[in-house]
Amino acid sequence: MKKSLFLLLFAVLFFTSCSDNQKEVTEDKTVKKLITASSGGAVSGDNGKVSIEIPAGALAQDTEITIVKKISDSYPDKEHLGSTIYDLGPSGLQFLKPATLTIKTTTGKTAGQTITIAVFKTNKWVYEGSGLETSGDPIMSGDPIMSGDPIMSGDPIMAEVGHFSEFAIMIFDVENENDEEIVTDNELNDNEVNDETLTDNEPDSNVEVDEMLDEENDENPDEDIIPKDIADLVGEWDFTDPQAHISIVKETGDDTYFIDYSVEDPSEFFSSKDGVYNGYDYTGEFTTWIEDSAATGVMTIVFTLDKDGKLDAVFNGDEPLGSRTYSGGTRPEPFCGDYIVNNGEICDGDSLDCSEVPEENFTSGYSTCKSDCTGYNVSDCQ
Repeated sequence: MKKSLFLLLFAVLFFTSCSDNQKEVTEDKTVKKLITASSGGAVSGDNGKVSIEIPAGALAQDTEITIVKKISDSYPDKEHLGSTIYDLGPSGLQFLKPATLTIKTTTGKTAGQTITIAVFKTNKWVYEGSGLETSGDPIMSGDPIMSGDPIMSGDPIMAEVGHFSEFAIMIFDVENENDEEIVTDNELNDNEVNDETLTDNEPDSNVEVDEMLDEENDENPDEDIIPKDIADLVGEWDFTDPQAHISIVKETGDDTYFIDYSVEDPSEFFSSKDGVYNGYDYTGEFTTWIEDSAATGVMTIVFTLDKDGKLDAVFNGDEPLGSRTYSGGTRPEPFCGDYIVNNGEICDGDSLDCSEVPEENFTSGYSTCKSDCTGYNVSDCQ
């Protein structure tokens, strides 16, 4: 009898354990869904606790979207997490237009706290207002969620995202900027006496603190200077580690730009034209040549110009381009042929309708810049 009871108990424990294991596998299962570029669509996971809505035209091509539920143990700032962490893929995917990410909270937010969707990058949580965000990071959708607004567990929080990575909701305590120190009448009188007895040899300590803060701000300007126009980046850029060269050239007479990119191996060369610029982000189709045969693909480039005038470029695209990062690009010394009209030059690498050639009266034909950049070749002008 005891032996039968033991076997029965063992069977119950065995099947219970199996049931628990199956449940865990089901919860951690990756959600996959193919989204077409032309129509867009939505993908949700974790029983509706996370979803991404991708508008039509946001994808460069039909893409299988994935959502994976992550375990938070290996992530920093766990005390600020307000939701499960979700890894959306393909990792690093760049959108042509923002997608809307929705995550439901797993804890409530009380008065005096702020809540936001954050992205995990370079071992840090980055969110709007953190000072670490770059183009494509989450931007809170709709009205800002103020510190006094109540948020309950299970409420959805939305943000616009420009790329895929790992995302979660973060909750922080915020200081009430409207709080003012209560000053008593006695303290006020004491302050008045101190103000009256302050001599010229005793500088106001508040003034000293303000001056120190001003000096500190001058010594530590913002790390990134975000170009307002891609025209700020026009020209040649050299990178040394790894060695590469990027040319950003503006077509004469319109707002079209093209990009040439070559690496240390001179046989590897990529060219792109008629892409879409969003500030300093570029998305377009590239052409490269493999054994004299042209191959095409879609790529994105994120440019950043730092305070020293050096250029960083992050490439993501179809093979054979893949993902590449370059830092510290510098402009070479000006020269005729760099597609920039430098001092002493009339033109540089551009072409012009003969009727627009300065100090000439031609009516037809097309002129090109001379090889020494001193003027236009008008041999074909009439």
